[in-house]
Amino acid sequence: MIATTKKLTQHDVHKMERKGKVQTEWRGLIKLVDLIDMCLYLKSREWEIVPPQGNELIRARRDGTQITYRWDAEKRHIVCGRHEMALAYCYKIFYWDAMWENNS
Repeated sequence: MIATTKKLTQHDVHKMERKGKVQTEWRGLIKLVDLIDMCLYLKSREWEIVPPQGNELIRARRDGTQITYRWDAEKRHIVCGRHEMALAYCYKIFYWDAMWENNS
């Protein structure tokens, strides 16, 4: 193995820092007009909708797990975490598409 003594540039350091970051929030997956349908989807998947607190738009519980979709007023988006993101994509792929097929 050959050792090098190359000095790291600022670009190299920035690139390494970027690779280490983990995404913790997703924005804009659900539109405000789709909130009621998202709640109906969650209820159909046996989630219990409970009253939201603070800047939350949806709060639901199931089997000891709690999820929340909250409003970011500064950026004007609905913000959610990883578990909520997965449910939002399931809603978009399965429930929303099926709803449009039934209405066509």
